Amino acid sequence: MRLGGNGSTIFSPDFSVRLMHEGRELRGLVEVKYRSSVDQFVSVENQRGERSVFATARRQWPDLCFVFVTDRPQPGRSCFQAIYVPEHPHENSGCAVSSRSSPRCRLRA
Repeated sequence: MRLGGNGSTIFSPDFSVRLMHEGRELRGLVEVKYRSSVDQFVSVENQRGERSVFATARRQWPDLCFVFVTDRPQPGRSCFQAIYVPEHPHENSGCAVSSRSSPRCRLRA
């Protein structure tokens, strides 16, 4: 299943992950996208409300984690930024979090 159409960006999970956390197996889906300005992209999508890729993804893939890669992160931010869809308040104009600060979207280099 793919999100998009009418000139919008196509989103679908790129891969699934499994990890053990406190004796429990966690599973999730990951979508990786390049964005030159992650904060701008997130801000625009938040303004779209229920039509945003985050709200649509929440309906299709409840455990989806978006990982955005950028070569121009804001000061103090990582080049890898993550949004765990169930924890992302689409009505909030907040930004993606650095992948290190999201326990559900831990990245290891």
